[in-house]
Amino acid sequence: MTYQFQRLAPALIFILLMASCAGERSSNLERLVHEYIDACNLHDLETLRGMLTDDVVWYLGADTLVGKDQVLGPLAYDEAINTYLEGSNMVVKGDTVEFELLEKNDVLTVLKIDELRHFPRFIFKEGLILEKASRKTYARAQELEEQIAAFREWLGENHPDDLARLEAPDGSLIYSSDNGYLVVKLLKIWAAEKQSEYRE
Repeated sequence: MTYQFQRLAPALIFILLMASCAGERSSNLERLVHEYIDACNLHDLETLRGMLTDDVVWYLGADTLVGKDQVLGPLAYDEAINTYLEGSNMVVKGDTVEFELLEKNDVLTVLKIDELRHFPRFIFKEGLILEKASRKTYARAQELEEQIAAFREWLGENHPDDLARLEAPDGSLIYSSDNGYLVVKLLKIWAAEKQSEYRE
């Protein structure tokens, strides 16, 4: 009996060690996601840059952003529109973390949408974020898309130069801090005009 236990002991120790390492890795990846969200809320682009791989990819709606410079563009845009994020319900599967993300910002406030709930997936490589993507559409996505489509049509009719500044020739949004401020300013004008028309 003692001999059998002695033979089994190394295997049991190995299994326990692997389980401990897996738990520690899971905890570390959760911590990294929380640190990323905190840096987003502080709009600390330098810290965020250091958390990304050089070949990071972000599948953002219909856009695919590749490399640190492209991926950081929306984060600078988020600073201008005063974005606040809150993560919860994190699930770690190997190098992947899936979670819920609550978003609030000035664009949503102007559009009278209290918040959006996203369901992102982060894939890590050696402790850095390699890929960001969405697992499924977020609550009130259709309402937001309809309002943005109406706003874009209004821009084309009334502020074509600003629309050209905000969008690339292929129709994708140009993410920058300046464009974030501009979008909020123009959305407020559009919303005020809509409200005026409604009163009439």
